[in-house]
Amino acid sequence: MADASVNLKAWAWAKNSTDGFIIYCDLPQSIKKKFDENNIDIPYPKRVITLKNNYLKNLDQK
Repeated sequence: MADASVNLKAWAWAKNSTDGFIIYCDLPQSIKKKFDENNIDIPYPKRVITLKNNYLKNLDQK
């Protein structure tokens, strides 16, 4: 788990480099499609910033 992602590793074997490249290109898209079909969301960090009224007034005076 990273700050803004879920890191996964996968290994695949192909009979030749052409098929390997196709797998390399298609695999992330296939995984994402399966996640969407199964309502699996990848969480991203959310931050809430609250500014107090006194802080905003001090900014206006500067």
